[in-house]
Amino acid sequence: MYEIIKNSKKATEINKSNEHVLENEEVMTIKDLEKREIEKVLAKYGHIKEGKTDAAKALGISRATLYRKLKEYNIKSQNAN
Repeated sequence: MYEIIKNSKKATEINKSNEHVLENEEVMTIKDLEKREIEKVLAKYGHIKEGKTDAAKALGISRATLYRKLKEYNIKSQNAN
């Protein structure tokens, strides 16, 4: 019983020490986070076909999935007018 109470107190202390983390940070949706990461990787590798291939590899997705997400998030190529 003592171990349960001891572990419970530790968990409470950890939760209290982490409360400030969320207070000072903006919470992003998964979609917003995914869009931001795609944009960041494309900025690094480029918006040309070869760059998109490398970007997809870096993200761990297929190039077809990357193209689908570009359309879904309305991410335009930088060299497009």
